[in-house]
Amino acid sequence: RRFTIMLLRLCYQIQDEVYRMMPLSRCDNSFCKPIPTYASRITFQNFREELGEYVYGDGVKLDKNHNKKCSTNSYSSTRYRWVNINNFSTRSGKPTIEFRNHGSSTSYEKIRNWILICMSIVKYAENNQRKIYFEPETISLMNVIYSSLGTNLGGQVYHYYLKRVEKFEQVHLNNRHLPSSIISRNTIIV
Repeated sequence: RRFTIMLLRLCYQIQDEVYRMMPLSRCDNSFCKPIPTYASRITFQNFREELGEYVYGDGVKLDKNHNKKCSTNSYSSTRYRWVNINNFSTRSGKPTIEFRNHGSSTSYEKIRNWILICMSIVKYAENNQRKIYFEPETISLMNVIYSSLGTNLGGQVYHYYLKRVEKFEQVHLNNRHLPSSIISRNTIIV
């Protein structure tokens, strides 16, 4: 559970930056929604209720299983957040985390860089738990990438990130349907 708490807190902290590198179709849809604000307040004292709400949307229900559909005959809507921990958070589930932001692609550059970004997020959540818990305001996607990949490879991946942000910057500025937190953080600090 410690890793799950740290992962959600970290991903909440960097989600605006992650969304900025995505096309509008990946920001304004129901399949990779942002992490809600309450996820940033998950602690070791309240994690049962808060993770239950994150995974199931309405608190912990014993009759729900990761392999079964909900009583409404559809999957829990929380699996459609950009960080899907539904499988990871069940006893019988596979230890997988799904990062849902990136769309399908056959571009080696896109696939490689997105995998490295996802790997960096996981590695940072594993190795920087004190910083995530006590100093979240000091964390940025740039820190996560460089800390996990080092100067050379981290620089390449971060340069890719900046190219993507520049490519979609005007689209994000012109769209008023995006979450306001994504639009309001419109400057990159390098």
